[in-house]
Amino acid sequence: MNDIASKIENLIFLTPEMKSFKSKVGGLGDVSEELGKTLASLGLKTTFVIPLYQHTCRYNRQNGKSMELVKIDYEDIPIKDTGKKIKIKVAGEKTRVKIKKSKIDKASVIFLENEKYADVVYKGDLLKQAIFIGRGTLEALKVLKIKPTIIHYQDALTSLVSFVRTDKRYSKDPFFDKVKLAYTVHNAGKGYQQIFDSNRFKELELDEAHWDGMVWHGKLNLMYAGIFHSQICNTVSSDYANALKTDGEGLAELFRRKNIFGIINGIDFNYWKIKRSKKNAKLDLIQFLKENTGEVLDKNKLTIVMPRRIAFQKGLEIVIDIIKEVVKERSEGGIGAQFVLLGRAYGSDEMGKKWECELEGLSRELKNKFVFINDFDQEIAKLMYEGADLLFYPSKPDKEPCGTGFMLAIANMTPTLGTSTGGLEETIEDFDPTTGKGNGFKISKEEYSPKAFLDRLKIIANIFYNQQDKWKKLMKNAFETDVDVKKIAIEYVEKVYSPLLTV
Repeated sequence: MNDIASKIENLIFLTPEMKSFKSKVGGLGDVSEELGKTLASLGLKTTFVIPLYQHTCRYNRQNGKSMELVKIDYEDIPIKDTGKKIKIKVAGEKTRVKIKKSKIDKASVIFLENEKYADVVYKGDLLKQAIFIGRGTLEALKVLKIKPTIIHYQDALTSLVSFVRTDKRYSKDPFFDKVKLAYTVHNAGKGYQQIFDSNRFKELELDEAHWDGMVWHGKLNLMYAGIFHSQICNTVSSDYANALKTDGEGLAELFRRKNIFGIINGIDFNYWKIKRSKKNAKLDLIQFLKENTGEVLDKNKLTIVMPRRIAFQKGLEIVIDIIKEVVKERSEGGIGAQFVLLGRAYGSDEMGKKWECELEGLSRELKNKFVFINDFDQEIAKLMYEGADLLFYPSKPDKEPCGTGFMLAIANMTPTLGTSTGGLEETIEDFDPTTGKGNGFKISKEEYSPKAFLDRLKIIANIFYNQQDKWKKLMKNAFETDVDVKKIAIEYVEKVYSPLLTV
C-alpha cells in the first residue's frame, strides 16, 4: 500500500456531490465522499474537486408539492478563498471562476465557484454544467500547481474532464501528459447518461476528429465520452457489471470493450451505525411521525421502511400492489405490519409523479398503517434506518447498480428484504431460522413479483412475532456484516490505481 501511495503524487477525486458540503442528492454524495476520505486515510494524497453550489432544491413542506431554491449557508464550514481565479470558456462564453479550498479529514477539497454554472446540482443546462466542471477542474489544478497522477471521476456530469484526452490545450500540455483517467459508473440508466442533440458538439469546442469519442449513435453522450476516454472503467457491483455487458442501457458494446468490472460500494460504518438501543430508536421514529404527520403507529408491530427515490428502478409498483395485504391485520389473513415510505420523484419523471399520487391516496386510505412522506430528507431517512424492523428494497432486476440503503440499514441492525441484484446479490444471505445463519432476505431475479415478496413477508412476520430469539440473531448477523468502506478503498488501490500506474 505504501509503495503504491508513494507513486501517486496526486489523486484527484472528481464528484458532482458530497454530503458534507451540502450538495448531496443521492447515494453518490455519500459513497464518493466516504471512499475519497478513506483513500486519503490510507496514505494517498487525495484532492476532491467539486462545484461550490449556491442553492439547493427542497420541497416546500407547507404545500408538499412545489420545489423551491434555498440558499446554501456555508458559515459552519471552514472554506478559504485561495485568491486565485481562472477564466474558462463554456459553450463559447468566457466566464470567471473563483477557486476556494477546504479539508475533510486528511483529504483536500477544491471548490469551483461560479453563480451561473455552479448554482444548483443537476439543474439547468447540464451540458454547460459538465463543460464547466471539466474545464474548471483542469484549469484549477494547473493554477494551483497540483499535477495529477490519476483523475478518478464519478458519473456523467464529471466526464468532460476527459478533455485531457481530446482538447489540444490539455493533451499537448506537459502538465497533463502523464495523467491517468479512471471512471466509475454509479448508474448507467439512460436518464443518467446526459444525452444531447449532436448539433451541440460544437459547444465543446473540439476538432471534428474527436467526434467519435463524444457522439454515440448520433447523440452527444457524456457517459459514453467518459467511458471511451478512460483507461480503466468500473461500476459499483459485479452483478451490475455483468448486466451492463449484456444489456448496458445502449452502451453494452462499449462496456464489453472496456471490460467493465465491479467493486461494491462501502460505507463509513462508524459514522452510520446506531448510537442507541433499537427499542428507543423505534420509539423515536414513532414519535417523529406523530408530531410531523399526525400518523400514530404501534410500537409492537413489525415496522417496515423504504426511504428511496420514487423511480422505475426502485420497484414502487411492488409496494403499490401489495401494501393493503402488508398492513392488513394478521387475524384477517394479512401480514400485520406497518409501512413508512419516504421519497419523491424527479420533476421530469412522469411515471414517478403518477406513483406519488397513488401512494398519497393509499396513505390517506390506510391511515396509521401506511405513511407516505413525499420528500427526501437525510435526517428522516437516518431515523427510519435506525427505528425500523425491516428495510424493503424491491429493486428491479439488473437495474440496481449497488444500493447503499441496505448497507445503512445493516449499520443500524435493520435486516433487509430485497431483490438479489446489484450489491444485495453480493452482500445479503437468506436467513435460515433453523441454523441461525444469514443476514437478511432475498427474492431472486427469476421469482421477482408482488406474490414472491408477499409470500416472503409472511415468513418474516412469523419470525418477528413468534420467534423473537431468532429475530434478535438475525439483527446481530446483519449488524456484523462487513460493509466498511476501508475494505473497498483497498480494492480500488489494488484493482484500479495500481494497474493504471503500469498503463
